[in-house]
Amino acid sequence: RDHNNHRFWSIIGEDKNKNYLDLECLDMRSHETATQALFKDDLGRYFIQRMVYGERHIVNAWSMLDRPVYSHLNHCLVLNVIGHQSLSFKFSSQTEQPIAIKPDQPLVFATMDQQDQLEVLQCADQEKGPFTTKATVNPHADNEFLCLYDQGELICRLRISDWIVQSSRDYSPTAGYGVAQNTMEVIINGAKESSPVMFWFSLAHTSVGRGFQSVGHQKGNYRMHLQLEWGK
Repeated sequence: RDHNNHRFWSIIGEDKNKNYLDLECLDMRSHETATQALFKDDLGRYFIQRMVYGERHIVNAWSMLDRPVYSHLNHCLVLNVIGHQSLSFKFSSQTEQPIAIKPDQPLVFATMDQQDQLEVLQCADQEKGPFTTKATVNPHADNEFLCLYDQGELICRLRISDWIVQSSRDYSPTAGYGVAQNTMEVIINGAKESSPVMFWFSLAHTSVGRGFQSVGHQKGNYRMHLQLEWGK
């Protein structure tokens, strides 16, 4: 789904047999409560570090891009949730009740807007607008959490402040209606409320709306500091 240096579709413009996701592992170290690794590919270098402190898990990930990268779909974080009965979510600064995740409904997603507000929106048809606002949040940029509930009981909190700070506020060329390029999409993979749920975080892409236009990530360093806390 990436583009070549001329911003043309790689699957059309270059060798289809080439795997653009090939990573070379430069270093990996691990012991009982921590793991870290360094990778590289033709776009840059990537460092990931995981530490466990009791019920608290911390993951630090850095992407160091050697050049701008243009793409249609691009995720900086994918969170997979399984084993629940009926999942709902809210943000730690959200005053509204948790939002239920239901199968067979149009896409629900969150986005940071141009006023630095975090909006939770629901599409009218699949991933297309117009959009209905389900929550409006004034997030704490340095300490905001995504909170997950199963049957109304809090099961975990995930710190997402780096996504909030680095997200592109530029308008999406595909979504329309003033929606920005950044999204946290909520995907339920099945026909039951207990089906696996995925949260797709993107700093800039064009999944929502109509079309396949590309948007860019500038050359430089990107950080994702994740802090996962179990229970209340």
